[in-house]
Amino acid sequence: MKFNPQEHLTKIKGKSYLEVKWRLVWFRKEHPDYGINTEFLLLDIDQGIAICQATIKNENSRPLAQGTKTEYKASFFDYIEKAETGAIGRALATLGYGTQFAPELEEGKRIVDSLVNPKKKTKEKQKQQIINQINSTIAEKEITNKEAQEVLKENFAKQSLKECSLTELKKYLQVLEKELIKTS
Repeated sequence: MKFNPQEHLTKIKGKSYLEVKWRLVWFRKEHPDYGINTEFLLLDIDQGIAICQATIKNENSRPLAQGTKTEYKASFFDYIEKAETGAIGRALATLGYGTQFAPELEEGKRIVDSLVNPKKKTKEKQKQQIINQINSTIAEKEITNKEAQEVLKENFAKQSLKECSLTELKKYLQVLEKELIKTS
């Protein structure tokens, strides 16, 4: 029986989306002899960053498509799984599996399995830039993720960076830099 993606669409903020799990089902129905390999190009548990690359190969092990996804623990508790899922989803979309329902191929959006409100795009982009600066500062100063999280809890009563507003993130970066100077 032929796979019908229309039967598996999810509506997210008014847009149709085909989750990666259904793209995989569709792909496997059509190509059970093809392979999908994932490799973590970077997996740093202390810094909370995962970069995963998925490669889809045909029955002769010839690479057909690749997808890469970066995720941060500050953005997702299950960042390792999100990076792998996102990489697979991007590789499948490159081959045409769910491309018309794959918002991660649209530029300027941070998506693994959910859509970003376009009105919040600029603010979210700014937040992600600050989160990237925070992660870079943590890496440069060789502070553990646990120590950085303690500073976040003590100063802002937050469990993760995702809970913080843009203003709080900026203040956290300043506090973190001051705390790190003391410990250096």
